[in-house]
Amino acid sequence: MLQDADAGGECVSWCCFVEQDIRIGGATVVAANVTGVGTWKHRRRSGYSSIVLEGALQWMKRQGMHITLLSGVPNYYHQFGYVSVMPEHTINVLASTVTERAACAPGGLTIVDATPDDAPAICAIYNADNATRTLSVARPLEMVTAQLEAAIRSRQPDPPMRSWRFVQTPDNRLGRLLSVTEDETTARVRFFGELPEDVDPDDVTAKSDDPDNKHYEMEVPAEGLTRASFWGSNWRTVRDESGEIIAYFSWSEPRRSPWGNRGSTVNWDSVDVYGWQADNIGRGGADKDALSGPAVQLSELGGPTRAFPAVAAYLAEQAPEGARIQASLPADHLFCRYLRQVGAFEYTTHPWSAHTMVRVVDQAKLFQALLPEIGRRLWTSSSAEARAWRGVAAFTTELGTVCLSVEGDADTEPIVSIIDGSAAASAECTLAVPQHRLTQLLFGTVTLDIVALDEGQSVTLPTNAQVGCAMSAMFPPGTPWRWDLDFM
Repeated sequence: MLQDADAGGECVSWCCFVEQDIRIGGATVVAANVTGVGTWKHRRRSGYSSIVLEGALQWMKRQGMHITLLSGVPNYYHQFGYVSVMPEHTINVLASTVTERAACAPGGLTIVDATPDDAPAICAIYNADNATRTLSVARPLEMVTAQLEAAIRSRQPDPPMRSWRFVQTPDNRLGRLLSVTEDETTARVRFFGELPEDVDPDDVTAKSDDPDNKHYEMEVPAEGLTRASFWGSNWRTVRDESGEIIAYFSWSEPRRSPWGNRGSTVNWDSVDVYGWQADNIGRGGADKDALSGPAVQLSELGGPTRAFPAVAAYLAEQAPEGARIQASLPADHLFCRYLRQVGAFEYTTHPWSAHTMVRVVDQAKLFQALLPEIGRRLWTSSSAEARAWRGVAAFTTELGTVCLSVEGDADTEPIVSIIDGSAAASAECTLAVPQHRLTQLLFGTVTLDIVALDEGQSVTLPTNAQVGCAMSAMFPPGTPWRWDLDFM
């Protein structure tokens, strides 16, 4: 928080974040998840947010954070070293084609509403499924319990407005409820989409014109607002014949999702060049309109493939005639493969400076936490040269240099440790890149051959073939994913 001493200590700008344990491969690192950055409207354009963010980064480092992440507004946070690391992916199928073309027999499995008592089983399934999923949160039991309790409250007939997540206005504008006054007379809402012509721009406190994330914020009368459906408002468990929970999923009713930029509607004009694709989705070209209509939203699914038919059948039953199932899942999730067999439309965006963004806070501590994962990546590499390589590796960014020693017999898993930075001069494996590029390499967003194409950057890559194989093994491509629940 930044206070103005000349204005009686008035708070003019602030940064809020929570600590989370984030996975990079099989390792867990400590992250500061920034949940909000803001400046009062009358104090904006004075550089206050920049001062707060720079101060927050210093504070994070003193607190032992390894990285920091946020869901960024477009084209802003890259100037503070943050970089986009996660593609956003959705897959759409017509509910009717799922039941017609895929195996959807429940197979003795039953779907049951989840309760807080189910949290231990759900938490165990989630953490097992995401044990090596880069960017996923290592969820503690308390977090899952709290989410299930919140979901139950949201299904109550008249929950307090302050517990709502998304709202809808009488004129059908959808938005996220940011805050509400104590007497519930005025609400501050982030509305999604274009600013309507009948809204006074002077009433808008914040605005984004990014094509993939258009929104505006303003205060509105609370009277007349209704609670809108949101991703993850309903949690279900899948149980076998003995009643044991084998899977779980989170879904929301067939209403337009507030996250319009997440692919909730399909702009078919943009894919007309792929005529074969449109003609092979569902039952043919007539399904174009249906795939732009209402959808049952699936935002999380965990468990074995044997649960997929029961989950698909359940979602199809919830969909009105002509509606579709839309799943926001990583592209390599097995449920996506299950849905592709019936004909699907997939929508993936790769933002440049927006959405899920990460930057390194403490480079040395980050690598210390990653030592076991680096050793595992070398040892499990498909390259015999990478598995056999032993030596010293040096990684240099504007944050400094970290030297790693990779030791041990060539036929056993290597032992990786941090050694004094002075060894960098003799290191046979060296990498010098900007911090944001190292971040993307660690998260599997880019690979070394892509980084090698950078122009106007200080990039030094290995030239020795075996060393190059070892370095590539340390930074394999991946599919990082942060689940909707973890966008706190």
